[in-house]
Amino acid sequence: MLERASWPRPTKRSYAATLFIPAGLRAQKKTADSILATRAVSADLDLDVQVRHLTSIANLISSLQGGIDDLRARIAERVEHDDPVAACADCRDRLIPAMANLREPADKLEALVADDLWPLPKYRELLTIA
Repeated sequence: MLERASWPRPTKRSYAATLFIPAGLRAQKKTADSILATRAVSADLDLDVQVRHLTSIANLISSLQGGIDDLRARIAERVEHDDPVAACADCRDRLIPAMANLREPADKLEALVADDLWPLPKYRELLTIA
């Protein structure tokens, strides 16, 4: 029987901070370098699509960092419970929503980052494993 309940260690926060943001930053740099190199060849080319792609990546990285910060704050504010049911309810009400908010920009970033830069198998790859 549980004598004291505590929150689980949040791996989503760790993945987001140590895997997804660095992958996003690498993709951002490659995209920015590509834009600069293309502009160096011809300033007349229309690079709106590439710039929008770069902007999307940068915005998702910022959203991801905001989600990490929110999750860290919620973890820091947690209350230890002697009652396992109360601990689970607190986790459900405070931690799970923050993790869901963190997942949204991570999923969108996964769709924009090239396969060779993404650190984990992508969702579509997991669906096709035989």
